[in-house]
Amino acid sequence: MSTPESAMVSAERPKVLDAFNDAEERRLFASVHTRLFGDDGAMRAGRYVLLRALGAGAMGEVHLAHDEALDRKVAVKLVHSHLVDVRWADHLRREARMLARSSHPNVVHVYEVGELDGRVYLAMEYVQGESLGRWLRRTQPSWALVLAAYVEAGRGLAAAHGAGVIHRDFKPDNVLRADDGRIVVADFGLAYVGYGDDTLVEQSSSEGGTTEPLLSRAGEIKGTPAYMAPEQLEGGTVDARADQFAWCVALYEGLWGVRPFPEHPPTLGKILRARSSPRVPDGRRVPAWIWPIVQRGLAYDADDRWPDMHALLAELARVPAGRRRRRRWIGTGVSLALAGFVGSAGPTWWGSPQSDGCAWIDHELDGVWDDLARERVQTAFARTSTSWADDSAERVTQALDRWSEAWLSARRALCRAPGGVELEDSMLRAQGACLDGRRVELGALVETLHGADELALRKATQAVDGLEDPRVCSTKQWAVGEAPPPPSDRRDEVDGLTKALAAVDARIRLGRPDAALHTLAELEPRITAVGYGPLEARMTYHRGRAEVGVGKLQEGLATLERAADIADAARDDRLRASCWRTLATFGVTVARDATRGQAWLRQAEVTRARLDDAPGGGDLRALRGHLLLLRDDAVAAERELRAAVGDLETRGELERLMDARTGLGLALVAQGRMHEALEVYLAAERESEQGLGPRHPDHAQYTYAVGSTLLALGRDQEAEPHLRRAVEIWTESRRDDHPDLGHANLLLARFATGAGDHDAAERHLDAAERAYRALPADHPEHGDVASGRAALAYARGDLEAALVAAGEAIECYARALGDDDVYLAKVRGDRGGILLSLGRVDEAEQAFVRADAVLGRAADTATLREPTVIGLAVVALARGDNEDALRWLAKIETAGRPDEELAQMRLWTAIALSRSGRRAEARGLLARASTARSREERSGWLRLVQVDDEELTDLP
Repeated sequence: MSTPESAMVSAERPKVLDAFNDAEERRLFASVHTRLFGDDGAMRAGRYVLLRALGAGAMGEVHLAHDEALDRKVAVKLVHSHLVDVRWADHLRREARMLARSSHPNVVHVYEVGELDGRVYLAMEYVQGESLGRWLRRTQPSWALVLAAYVEAGRGLAAAHGAGVIHRDFKPDNVLRADDGRIVVADFGLAYVGYGDDTLVEQSSSEGGTTEPLLSRAGEIKGTPAYMAPEQLEGGTVDARADQFAWCVALYEGLWGVRPFPEHPPTLGKILRARSSPRVPDGRRVPAWIWPIVQRGLAYDADDRWPDMHALLAELARVPAGRRRRRRWIGTGVSLALAGFVGSAGPTWWGSPQSDGCAWIDHELDGVWDDLARERVQTAFARTSTSWADDSAERVTQALDRWSEAWLSARRALCRAPGGVELEDSMLRAQGACLDGRRVELGALVETLHGADELALRKATQAVDGLEDPRVCSTKQWAVGEAPPPPSDRRDEVDGLTKALAAVDARIRLGRPDAALHTLAELEPRITAVGYGPLEARMTYHRGRAEVGVGKLQEGLATLERAADIADAARDDRLRASCWRTLATFGVTVARDATRGQAWLRQAEVTRARLDDAPGGGDLRALRGHLLLLRDDAVAAERELRAAVGDLETRGELERLMDARTGLGLALVAQGRMHEALEVYLAAERESEQGLGPRHPDHAQYTYAVGSTLLALGRDQEAEPHLRRAVEIWTESRRDDHPDLGHANLLLARFATGAGDHDAAERHLDAAERAYRALPADHPEHGDVASGRAALAYARGDLEAALVAAGEAIECYARALGDDDVYLAKVRGDRGGILLSLGRVDEAEQAFVRADAVLGRAADTATLREPTVIGLAVVALARGDNEDALRWLAKIETAGRPDEELAQMRLWTAIALSRSGRRAEARGLLARASTARSREERSGWLRLVQVDDEELTDLP
């Protein structure tokens, strides 16, 4: 508890803290103060509580801090006050805001720029790990691992440049390597500090690195600014190409162990002269093809360097010498601007006259899918700590292994293809471009998986399954429908933007359409400026998919139609076919618009037919089957869906196959062929378990489908384990808001109510209510919960509570479904039964009559109508009208039904017959009835109709 003395000291604390100039000293004093006096004396920078120092240098101090608002660790950098003027503080805020919009996995995230006692602070992402410089010095990795790390850092620089931010102080100690292997570029914009007319101040690296002194007074040299471009050393205007220069210096140092320029020339003039002639590296341990690329990035004149980081990275991904010699015929397709070449060093694989001329292909996916990438994907799954993570990680990595081997096989076959006439050469170019494009998609998906969260990783198996089979590139007709290549002067920029769009596609596949839209908004100005139609069409296509994904259905459909038009104008028939297929899918399965869905499906079929090499049409046949289901033509739908299942089984496309099986099951259910539907759902359950894993959240829906179908067949005991398993899977995966979890819990509540386990029933009803909490207030699922509570209260003998709950269910169904809905009528009949048990015969009759007015004229409602018909018969018996009771009971269909289903009808018919003097008929009927159970279930009604002892004696 705070004392007057501690309050006084606390009031004086800010004055005492002023005596400490160093932030760490102030933080330690605040910590001691808290222990002594008990008040919250922690040192804060805004909402961030400083916990401990991470490092310090000439720029300032970096602290580990706690973000109280979001309950997370952050890094807070306090810049020394004497380095900051108003102009630079504003500049820093602008760059931080621009950088925050980049949101790239290889850029440290900046959360906030603020002030603390006249000092600027930056709140940033806390990266647990070490600087890249320290990691390189500590581990001395192979050239391939060095290159892979710098390629990731280069991606971060490229992303920052795209956001309008220049680093100005790139070097190994300003790059962080997280414990999970992620590479993050840090300290953006800080090199701007102190730049005046004649002064460059001493600069510090990131925490834990070395401090390298730069220039002091004009012309006075304290040391070598080893990573700075000539224009930056001269105090001239710098742009992103200065960062490119620094990146190449750092990469050179990492690969060859020395910097490309002399270490300590004594004057500025000599430093600049040295910049004009970087030393040629020793090529004994690094492939020779790397040096020319780095050399261009080290050009003295910025105009002689690569246009941007995207172009440099694209060239690194393109350049094994063997592939360069074959560029004449492999083609000018999309490059992989995101590959590092991770593999074993040695001269043989990039080609020698005596070796297999295609041996280099074995390393074409190095840095895209290799041991390091596999480890990072597995680490991403392990971070989720979910019950399904290990199974999914194994399946995803195995699927990526299979896909990669198929890609390499196709690439080898292309490499070994004989030359020929110009027509053959054009085919080979198209096939090479196709494989390049597939590799871009693979790399984007793998990179996105590295940083994916739990929600995205749930879709990882399906996302990998959705990668286009690289073997389609081997067909001779692949050039048919392909977009024309971009102009040569824009090829590098198109390659980089294509890579960025591949990352957008990966986010959509992984269920992150919101992130995809954010990235698209940043890319749109650049894509529009390039003026390449196929690129604009693909951007529009992804935007439409993402808009539908975030719930903007009609907006997304309109965008997809526009994408199809742009693709048509750009002569990109393959993308146009994808647009129409996606429109048909959303139109049929999401919008449930049979008219537009059919028009879009027809367009998809026509466009697909123009592509001679198009894969099997199982996906389009499945869509046609779903469209026929939408039109209530279950017989035709079954025919299309069976054909789709047969085609998709041979192609191994799990998600589309499961979708077709589900549709086939629905078509069979619609025809009343429940046993056949059960076999279809059992097959889907087996395939889902094999493809997704037994504990994957999406597998639960197929287990649930089996359980609900068994329930519909009256096989309750067999159904219950499947439903319980579905609930367990959804609960384990923390998907307590999944609608199917609500459905399954409702069914389990029904089982528990029937078994007399009322507490368990209540728990399941509570779980169902939680699963539906995100639904609108007038959604019919809320009525299902109320109806279940009515049944539970009735079973407990609390008739008044049952009546209230039934009334709530009716109100909900009426709002959601309308007065003529058959299920609403069924619940009105249930409410009539409760009223009858309460002895309120007139009100019960009104409820029964209103229910039967709907159920009596609807098709296929005999089972739903039966309790209402029996209720009206009991009302007649209560009023002594035995003939009217028999008239109602005669409406119940009995043909082919088992005895246990007819017990209630036979009990009440026997009573009516007995009271009409037809006792022999009554005895014969009762002999076939399960009357003990019937009497127990309807004891209240028996008392209501005043069944006397003599009648009870006649009941066997």
